[in-house]
Amino acid sequence: MPQRKKLSGLRKLAVVAGVAAGLAAAGHLGIKARVNSLNQGIVEMNNQRSALVAKEVPVELHYGRALRGKLRSIIYNPNEAGRCAAYTSRAAQLFFGKNYVSADAWNMPKANRVVFQVPFDRKALSGGISRQRLAGLIESRTITPGTIIGVFYPQSPNNRADRQFTHMMIYAGDNVFWHNFLGPKAVSLEEIYSAKDKAGNRMFFPVSVIEPAR
Repeated sequence: MPQRKKLSGLRKLAVVAGVAAGLAAAGHLGIKARVNSLNQGIVEMNNQRSALVAKEVPVELHYGRALRGKLRSIIYNPNEAGRCAAYTSRAAQLFFGKNYVSADAWNMPKANRVVFQVPFDRKALSGGISRQRLAGLIESRTITPGTIIGVFYPQSPNNRADRQFTHMMIYAGDNVFWHNFLGPKAVSLEEIYSAKDKAGNRMFFPVSVIEPAR
C-alpha cells in the first residue's frame, strides 16, 4: 500500500486558518460537509497525537434555531481565545474518546467527575497539585491522555469567590498538556510550573483532576 503523503506543518496550519473564510461562503449543507471533511482530515494528519495537534483541533458545528423567520447556522470554534473549556472537552472527545459534559471551566467539576483535588488558597496562591504529585498521578495512570485538569489562573477576569479555578488543560500524553490560553498551545509538565507573567509571577496552579461523568 503506498504511503499517504504527510502535509507540512505550514500547510496544515493554512488549512485550519483558512477554514473560517471557506465556511462563511458555504450554504447550510455545505457548511456541514466542509466541517466534517476538515475534522476527518485533521484526525488523519495527527494520528500520532503529536504536540502539533494542540494547534489544530477542528472547528465544531452547531445549528441554531430559526431566528426572525430565517434558519441561522452558527460556526463555533473552540480554538478561539477564552474557550479553554470548549477546547479541552472537544479535544478529549475527538482525539481520546472521552465524552465530557460541556460546561464553563468552573462548572466542569459539577457536570463531570472529580477524581483528585488538592485544597488551594487563592489569596496566598499556595497549595494545589505540586509538580511532583502531578507527575505521580500520570505515572499511576490516575491521569491518562484525555484527562482534564482544572487550573487556577490568577489574572483571569472570571475569578470569583465561588470558583475554585477558571482555566483548563488536557493531558495529551508524554508529559505534554494542551490548553487554549489566548489561543491553542502545547506545554510540558515543567512549563506549567515555570511559566511566569511579565511581572515574574507564576501563571498556572493545577487544582483538580476531572474525568467524564459516569
